[in-house]
Amino acid sequence: MILIVDHLRGTRSGTRERFASFERLTIGRHPGSDVCFDGRRDIDASTRHAELVWDETRQSLRLCDLGSSNGTWVYGKKVANRSLALGESIEVEFGRGGPAVRFWLGDASSSIPPIPKRAQWWRRFLRW
Repeated sequence: MILIVDHLRGTRSGTRERFASFERLTIGRHPGSDVCFDGRRDIDASTRHAELVWDETRQSLRLCDLGSSNGTWVYGKKVANRSLALGESIEVEFGRGGPAVRFWLGDASSSIPPIPKRAQWWRRFLRW
């Protein structure tokens, strides 16, 4: 099993992390988090925002919000829990407008998707 984390928005935008052989990953601004956001600039994410837990029985990951202040959002919908199956990818925001990532879960034989080329998100704030 391989988990790819592409940072889409926030101070780590454009970077990729790769995880293999884990049972639980923590996500947040805490410096000890596995997927760590900037503690001073990514303030929409909580210190201990969410976690990913491997479910051996279902061969899937479960994304769990840990009672964060601004919520965990998957494709614009606030969620407390969300499954991620092998071969699936999801885009997650940690707080509305906060740091965003794409999670992709696959096995060693899968071809890993390229880092997404995103439109410049800040353009939505400009008035034409």
